[in-house]
Amino acid sequence: MLSCLQRGAHRVALDIYRGSVLPRSEAPGVVNLRERVSTLLREALLTDGSAEALLQYADLPEASGDMAVRMAALKLLPPRSPKRAAVVADLERLESELGTRQHP
Repeated sequence: MLSCLQRGAHRVALDIYRGSVLPRSEAPGVVNLRERVSTLLREALLTDGSAEALLQYADLPEASGDMAVRMAALKLLPPRSPKRAAVVADLERLESELGTRQHP
């Protein structure tokens, strides 16, 4: 997957990505690899991803609260896309949750 990201094939990388690398491991090397893979994928999609790729990434557990990914997808979706409503609803939910956490 890293080789896909390094050559700019972020859509292919996303298609083969199966989630966080060994999510329960606390071994320093695994933690570093997990963070690197996740960060590289996210940044590649934010930089050059299509709305579809961003929405696919947003469905991953690690991106469940990622407002930047949803905002980027919203900017790329056509004005009449039926997917816009779901993205806006997700953003409103996240903003509400963030407000609730900041102001108990």
